[in-house]
Amino acid sequence: MKRNILIITLVMVFVLITFRSTVFAEKTLETGYDLYYSIKLCDEVMDNRQSPEDFYAATYTSGYLAGYLEGIVLLQSVLFETMFPSNTLSEKQREKLSKEINFHRLNIPDTGLAGGQVMLIYKKWAEKNPEKLNESARVCLFGALVEAYGWK
Repeated sequence: MKRNILIITLVMVFVLITFRSTVFAEKTLETGYDLYYSIKLCDEVMDNRQSPEDFYAATYTSGYLAGYLEGIVLLQSVLFETMFPSNTLSEKQREKLSKEINFHRLNIPDTGLAGGQVMLIYKKWAEKNPEKLNESARVCLFGALVEAYGWK
């Protein structure tokens, strides 16, 4: 029972943090296309040293991507540890149980991802899936990460 409450609490915290960040980001990163355009702008800013406004938008986009990725990694590890505690289960048991209940996590490398790498992954996904760019930026970015890294 305690574990279920903890899981629900963690999910709610993640939803609230995501909601808060998207309310702040709504003007600039509401859809997948907004995120794609902003990432392309980052490239221009880094190449040509554009205006201060463009530099701010590029910095904001980099922060958005880093925060999104950190949130996913943190949520996945906390949920996994909560559901399959390492102090009571071996790694083999944890993996077996997670497969039995169909618990999936993004297969992001243990070394993490560089911000520029996330931008490249998203640009590639967005150019391959332009019909999906009307969806929210969060949904599109998650789709790009799933396609790039798959599930474990």
